[in-house]
Amino acid sequence: MSKLFILGTGIYNTLQMSVETLQALKTCEAIYVLHNDKMVIDALGKYTRVIDLYSLYESELQFRKDIYLEISETVTQHALSTETPIGFVVHGNPFFLVSASEYILEQARSKGIESKVLPSISSFDTILCDLEIDLGYGVQLFDPTTMIINNWKPNPKVPLLLFQLATVLNPNVVIDDPRSSTLEPLVDYLLEFYPADHECVLVHSASHLLERSETLGLKLGDLSKNEGIDLWKRPTLYVPARV
Repeated sequence: MSKLFILGTGIYNTLQMSVETLQALKTCEAIYVLHNDKMVIDALGKYTRVIDLYSLYESELQFRKDIYLEISETVTQHALSTETPIGFVVHGNPFFLVSASEYILEQARSKGIESKVLPSISSFDTILCDLEIDLGYGVQLFDPTTMIINNWKPNPKVPLLLFQLATVLNPNVVIDDPRSSTLEPLVDYLLEFYPADHECVLVHSASHLLERSETLGLKLGDLSKNEGIDLWKRPTLYVPARV
């Protein structure tokens, strides 16, 4: 029977990969990797054959959804062609804001492929340490685009984390460094619930070996005006509770 593992490397290079994930990698005939760190790809190649999918983001496909469909079709067709397990490996946790994993699992199940998703360290886990705040007692977590489209109203009395800032209301592939003005729709939306001078924190968890995690404090109203924000690093916005 065809078998597929959906795996994650964790956030910081390959140092956060679990023993369970390593065991799965060793059983795979090949793994498809969606990761932009060559050091990670080289490290994974020590366990099995690696097929890098990241080049699809530089293809003629303009919409991220189309790329995810292309990836899911490629991976599941390979899984059907062999009795040996294959893997799909992503940055972070495979089921934390990774649409490609969702598409693959859905297609695999519809084609009768035995599939297993293994847990891994996500950016949510690393952000807790970067902020040095235990948010297990209560936190709101949103994808900004989904929040705005569905008119989900954040509770200003509960801490808020907003991921995927670089793609607010944008379904297209984003490779270049988006300008801070990308965040204007998000800021306008949040200002219905928080004052413009509400103190927030942009946090980016280190992912490369020579990189350090970064935090930047700023007022909510200044978020879309600050050209010093590196959106290409895919930071997360932490909005503390409004006291």
